[in-house]
Amino acid sequence: MKQVIVTTTINPPTEAIERFDRLRDWDLLVIGDLKTPNDYRLDSGIYMAPSEQEKYDKPLSDAIGWNCIQRRNFGLLIAHDMQADLVAVIDDDNIPLDGWGRDLLVGREAQVNFYRTSAPAFDPIGATNYPPRISAAASPPARLLPQGASHRSGRHSGGFLERRSRH
Repeated sequence: MKQVIVTTTINPPTEAIERFDRLRDWDLLVIGDLKTPNDYRLDSGIYMAPSEQEKYDKPLSDAIGWNCIQRRNFGLLIAHDMQADLVAVIDDDNIPLDGWGRDLLVGREAQVNFYRTSAPAFDPIGATNYPPRISAAASPPARLLPQGASHRSGRHSGGFLERRSRH
């Protein structure tokens, strides 16, 4: 199975990138941006410089623009060209845990939790008991409104949905 990791960066190779670059069963594809150092190098992965992106598809490059995470779309296209069976999109500052990318459930049957709700919004973080990552600025409870509702009036026909942080 062809497995490709795709990311974009403006940084020199980070610890995360170096670790992903050492994974034996994955190909790493890093998409540069205008702020990425000109001397960017990987030991085994592929780095696609801005000039190479322009050669690959200038109209797409112009449409995406520069200095944005959407540059990684070039990585998805290159992964397709590489005939990738599986693509992992990562950030260059997320260091992979030991065992990352091994023993995947792709193509295998697995038991999972299923959540059903009639609510207009669903918080998977709260439902799965992962620790909340709500900043102090979010206290008191943040109020989420359906599209088109006014934050000024504080009213709409469906009532408020409240997100509360747990301490």
